[in-house]
Amino acid sequence: MAFEIIVCLDFYDDLLAAPFDRDRLRRLFELYRSWGATRLDWVDSPFLEAREKWASIGAAGTFENGRRTYENLGPILPAAIRTAHALGMRFHVVYKPFDHAFGGLFMSPHHSPHARFEALGGSVVSATRDLVRLRHMQMERHPHDLPADIESRVIAGIEFTSDRPAELDVTGLRILVSRDNGVYRRYTKPFPVEKRGERTVRLRGLSIAEPYVAVTLPGEARREAFTNTLDRLVRLYDPSGRQIPFTYGLRSRKDWVKYLSERRRRERIKADPTVSRRGYCFDVHGAFDRSLHTVRWSVDNSRGYLALARGKNRYVVGVLSPAHPEVQDLWLREIERFLDAGADAVDLRVENHAWPLEYERYGFEAPVLGACRSGRDGGFPAEAERLRVRAQQYTAFCRRAGELVRGRGKRLHAHVSHMLMGRRPGQRYMGMLWEWERWITEGIVDGVTLKDTYPFGPTEGRFRQITRLARRQGVPVFHCPNFNVISCRDNWLELMRANLAASAAAGHAGSILYESSRATRMEPDGRIRLLFPEIGGLLRSSALTPSA
Repeated sequence: MAFEIIVCLDFYDDLLAAPFDRDRLRRLFELYRSWGATRLDWVDSPFLEAREKWASIGAAGTFENGRRTYENLGPILPAAIRTAHALGMRFHVVYKPFDHAFGGLFMSPHHSPHARFEALGGSVVSATRDLVRLRHMQMERHPHDLPADIESRVIAGIEFTSDRPAELDVTGLRILVSRDNGVYRRYTKPFPVEKRGERTVRLRGLSIAEPYVAVTLPGEARREAFTNTLDRLVRLYDPSGRQIPFTYGLRSRKDWVKYLSERRRRERIKADPTVSRRGYCFDVHGAFDRSLHTVRWSVDNSRGYLALARGKNRYVVGVLSPAHPEVQDLWLREIERFLDAGADAVDLRVENHAWPLEYERYGFEAPVLGACRSGRDGGFPAEAERLRVRAQQYTAFCRRAGELVRGRGKRLHAHVSHMLMGRRPGQRYMGMLWEWERWITEGIVDGVTLKDTYPFGPTEGRFRQITRLARRQGVPVFHCPNFNVISCRDNWLELMRANLAASAAAGHAGSILYESSRATRMEPDGRIRLLFPEIGGLLRSSALTPSA
């Protein structure tokens, strides 16, 4: 059996550099076909489909390039599918139902009047209209974390605890406060510093009514010695000694924009002037699988600040909950749109661009609680049952999606990765249990995309576990090594060759290049620039490798 080569496009990224017309789209797809690709996977973005939604795009170039592309092609997805089919290539849509906002993009308030979405910190994130309409159907936080008097709580003490004996140099320590997470002023009232043993320091006698606080240290004090996991590093107290719920800000917006600007400058892409550069990004880490229990941080870290926001986000910003029938109906309508456009298959991917650090504290939506029947713990269902109900609700959506897709003569695939296999607190991606085994054994899916899970290293065991189960059930597996990550390594060519060989040896049906924009770039003048010229030859030779 032939080993298939697939190329995955996240067209949002392609539009960062240049607009497209029919000729440019055809020539790009022809290039991928010349590499041996017989299938294209298209990461759907709800930001790409309607002209009135272009104002929600948060990257310079994408707005204008997307508008021009829409004028050249009409609706972009059907045009892409027609182009692929004309070249004899199959076309799968990768659908991320939980991705209706970009957690890392904080837009200026005047930007995108149709897609504003407030989050903790007064941030306006780039969001779809559907998310704005269904904002109260996002994954909801445990009510105990949201005391009614939170806005009136005054911060009287800030306590730092290290996980080992350390000396926090408070010389030059400053406290900045803000009412809007935009303009910060120095807190000038004196405060005593109380050391409690070798690991704890408390700033006492504070009277901070503002909701946003940044603790800063001068450059010479940044020794990164006072360190702990985030769930233990900081405590806030009110005048009566009660702890105050708060949220971390681990990067400034200025730093985030600088990072994006440097990356885009390397890739010859303009920086976005509409992204806010003031204040801090709260409840955003930037990694898919990090939590307060796993992230280690230092008070005196190299950035010289640690931002804190009083309170918590009630909802996971951008993540709609499958517990609501209206949300499942929305997702099914979007899948129907892919089928109407002519897609040959739909591939469900739960990973998304919302990166909160406390996913385990979410999942308390009314339909979840109402579906639980067992004993209660403090007025709430037992944790095990609540997790089981949430898992069943998402699996029910997958089953409905499979029925819809196969009813149109198409196929349903699903991403399965090591991240979906965690079962303990702190290991569960999005704070959920994922019934990936049922998706395979009960015939809910017709194919598996094995992404970010590798045949060697820490994920090797899970690579083999998923592969064995799928092969027993006769479900084809398509390995998807992350070229975005691998291409950053000096030995990327050897790593890609090893992944392709191991995938073929494991009996997989094919391998997916993720993502194409990392390997190619459409220039504004219409030339296609090859960022890694060797990749085409490697894929061509792998396409001829028979699977075991």
